[in-house]
Amino acid sequence: MISHGRNDPCPCGSGRKFKRCCGARDGAAPAAPAAFSRADRRRAFDRLVGFATGDEFAVDFAVAHTVFWSSLQNEPMDGMDRDVREHATACFLTWVAVDVELEVGKTLLDLYLERRGGDLPPGESAFLQRLRDTHVGPYEVLEVRRDEGMRLRDLWSGAEVWVRERRATHQIVRWDLLGARLIEGPDGVVEFEEIPYLLPSDAKEPLLRDLREALKVFGRGRAAGGGDAAFFKRALPVFHQYWIERVIQRPPLQVATVEGDPLVLTKVVFDVRDAAGVKTALATCPEFEVQEDGSFTWMEGGGSPRRILGTVMVRGARLALEAISEKRGVRGRKMLERLLGDRVRYRATRAEDAMEAARRKPAPKRRPSSVVPPEIEAEVLREFYDQHYRAWPDVPLPALGNRTPRHAARLKSVRPKLMAILKHIENTSERQRLQGGYAYDVGWLWKDLGLERE
Repeated sequence: MISHGRNDPCPCGSGRKFKRCCGARDGAAPAAPAAFSRADRRRAFDRLVGFATGDEFAVDFAVAHTVFWSSLQNEPMDGMDRDVREHATACFLTWVAVDVELEVGKTLLDLYLERRGGDLPPGESAFLQRLRDTHVGPYEVLEVRRDEGMRLRDLWSGAEVWVRERRATHQIVRWDLLGARLIEGPDGVVEFEEIPYLLPSDAKEPLLRDLREALKVFGRGRAAGGGDAAFFKRALPVFHQYWIERVIQRPPLQVATVEGDPLVLTKVVFDVRDAAGVKTALATCPEFEVQEDGSFTWMEGGGSPRRILGTVMVRGARLALEAISEKRGVRGRKMLERLLGDRVRYRATRAEDAMEAARRKPAPKRRPSSVVPPEIEAEVLREFYDQHYRAWPDVPLPALGNRTPRHAARLKSVRPKLMAILKHIENTSERQRLQGGYAYDVGWLWKDLGLERE
């Protein structure tokens, strides 16, 4: 049996001390905490926030606000739309009311229960008693069952937990990362109290690294005295900073080639003196493949599958090499001058950032909806993705140190990076499915590479 000190809060949820509540009845067993409804939750939290934002705690509130936003370089609300501002404010208010430890060694929620708990309805009191034992922690989504719930892995402890949920199962997919606050529901089943931070699957290692750094900064003092829960109550600004900087204010996507070079549309132009000789030389060179329209595809020599590096067009007295990086353009120019000699003469190179070109390109005219039956379209996409991913395990990837996925799977030091890539692929595919698009199942890749999926 769990023992309760006479000065401990009564487990019935009244907010009074045990000796003045259930403990006052000689020999009486402590009553179980009362159940609470959704309405109890809402009313109790609104009362708590009203208490926390009172004039009495104005100084504490201002200090907490500074701490919450201190690591961000810009003004906290700059550039945010209204929904984001409202969400950020709600995250801050919850943290101040529930998690922040005041100089007196208690949270505002502790003080509220001490002062007002005896006057609260049983359901509201029971909810707040359970709320004060919660914190926002890092979780990875392992499984989602629509309208039922999801299985999570606590990324700090490694423990798994089933969380009952309905609405979020329509928005969250496998391998998403969550900064979430879990609570024991009124019937003892774990539920989400809130999911303030939904993060992309590739955020796992950076987020954990930031949290480990925060643990060093906070030290082992009072945070260590309360274990992981005390640390995470202090560490919520780390989640918020990560969410603001890497989700809300995420820098523009940097598109690059597989070599890691910026994606720049590059066109190298030559004057042609002997068109027939040029075409013959290109057709007989193993690095070029002749296409039906008379153009030549420049392929990387050796290996299989061969990577496309660019396209060469010969039209009258002009030859143009098109590539997607300036480095490829320089490489292609040297190769063509060596192969074609005095049959061509270099004229000019033009280069334009691919993203800028895309922004300048006028929107295409709206075409009528596809008349291809959905099942045929899905089959075409399946064949396309299947061909791509069947070759993928044997293609060197810069993210793996130019190792192939098959090679990386055998290396203990690189394997986690490969697994993170696979999770990101699956996560992206599942999100496409959620949005009504085609989703290719790469689950077989785990087995093909000899990896455990979880």
